[in-house]
Amino acid sequence: NKDDSLVMYFVLHSMPGMTGATDLGKMANIYHNGCKMFIQLLLRLENENEQISNEQLSLEIGKFLRLCKDNWQNVMYLVKVVWRHYHYKQDKNPYERIEGLESFILTKSNLINCWKWKPLLNGRELMDKYSEYGLGQDSRLGKLNQFMLEHRLSKPNITINDLDPKIIEWLKKNPAPPKSSKK
Repeated sequence: NKDDSLVMYFVLHSMPGMTGATDLGKMANIYHNGCKMFIQLLLRLENENEQISNEQLSLEIGKFLRLCKDNWQNVMYLVKVVWRHYHYKQDKNPYERIEGLESFILTKSNLINCWKWKPLLNGRELMDKYSEYGLGQDSRLGKLNQFMLEHRLSKPNITINDLDPKIIEWLKKNPAPPKSSKK
């Protein structure tokens, strides 16, 4: 990502020889990308022509939280500064929507600590449960885990039983890749 490399360049070159500069650079990337992600969500919410479902809102917030992890509240300070400086409209409280989303995250989203969630099923359990639907040890296993995670971020209280029909449908739409012939 071009932005990541730019941030890393400035962080690393401003602190030559500093112990932990790479970690600071990575943290700067997280803050930068998290802020950018949340501002984009706020802009979408401000756009009267775009309707965002509760599931989509939950998914976007979940992705933000998984990126920022325990630092998400610190990133929110940066979001507030950037929002007020670049996107503030004089006719309203600049922090109203941000504080509303923060309150939602803390009290209603069920997404706190989503970065620590274990998968609903591990690889072996997935194979045991869905091999009859064509799941094998191929690239679809990782894609299926991502599919399940996104559904879980959209609906944090979803269970594997709720996901079962969606997983089977996904497997039908995504058949196994052809086996390579060995010479």
